[in-house]
Amino acid sequence: MNRMKLLLLPLFLVLATPALACRGDVETVMDYLPGDWEVLDGQGNVLGYSEIREGAGGCALRERWLGADGLEGEAMFTASDGRWRMIWSDSDGLVLELDGQPRNGGMIFTGRQSRDDGDILHRIAYELLFELGEIHQRWEYSMDGGRTWEVFFMAWYVRDIQ
Repeated sequence: MNRMKLLLLPLFLVLATPALACRGDVETVMDYLPGDWEVLDGQGNVLGYSEIREGAGGCALRERWLGADGLEGEAMFTASDGRWRMIWSDSDGLVLELDGQPRNGGMIFTGRQSRDDGDILHRIAYELLFELGEIHQRWEYSMDGGRTWEVFFMAWYVRDIQ
């Protein structure tokens, strides 16, 4: 009987391990995103609110965005083999698919938006500011193939403690 327990122990450990294996061994800002956030600009003005929940056993995150300007958006983040993918959709009709790469504990998502007048490259970087307990997001775009970049959205995510 004890021998049977020893044989079943590795199977139990595999089954008891959370599905976070899809994220890989690298800890990133994505591990800190689940929660309720007040999103501020650089002057402390409220840009909106973000609700981020974990799903699929830790292999996915879902963001629901409500901007102070009335814009609504949703993002689905999925992880597989330590790589992330993001799909963003909002009430203005913007839909983006981006691929994510860990960088210095943060994450950078890049993707292409095809339009009749030319492609737009998007780059969204998330950085965890440990000392402040905040997350910094910088969304940039390029209309010239990545030679120059313009800031589209810059914000600081602060835990919403209401």
